[in-house]
Amino acid sequence: MSIRLPECHSVSSSCELKTSAIAEYVASVTLESGLMPTDPGEAAQVRMWLHICEAEIMAPLSVVNKGLIHLIPYDDEMSDGILQTVHRRLTNINNWVSDREYLVGGRFTLADLTLASVLGHGYAKFFDKAWQGAYPYALEYHKRILADPKLNGALGEPVLVGKAAVWKPKEA
Repeated sequence: MSIRLPECHSVSSSCELKTSAIAEYVASVTLESGLMPTDPGEAAQVRMWLHICEAEIMAPLSVVNKGLIHLIPYDDEMSDGILQTVHRRLTNINNWVSDREYLVGGRFTLADLTLASVLGHGYAKFFDKAWQGAYPYALEYHKRILADPKLNGALGEPVLVGKAAVWKPKEA
């Protein structure tokens, strides 16, 4: 079984873009969207959040998920370690959004769109009621961004798992 990442081929070059690079490319060529700030410092902050979302939340959760669905061997100790790392990052996110409406520059950017999407994956499968209670500002932020009129419902309604997914032996 092969899994393909979303991809985009730029008309002006032969480079292939994957994952958040697509969103960053679209935001940079549609400046009127405001998704990528024109201020270099704010644009760097958006890119920092994109990296955090992909490398520190989505990639680790993907490894755990691959074990849960039997694409790779599952290891409890490894999964617990990965989830502890995600817990630490969510602590930082929870603190950051506790007194901010948006992540960068006081307005909706690609950083918000990306974090809301990534958190959505976590809340749908891993971030159970205990996680939701531990990070109330992150949960409030996630719900607020999903309800933002700029998204026009594109990410759907929040899906909150009651109990986190657990590994089950593969049936023969």
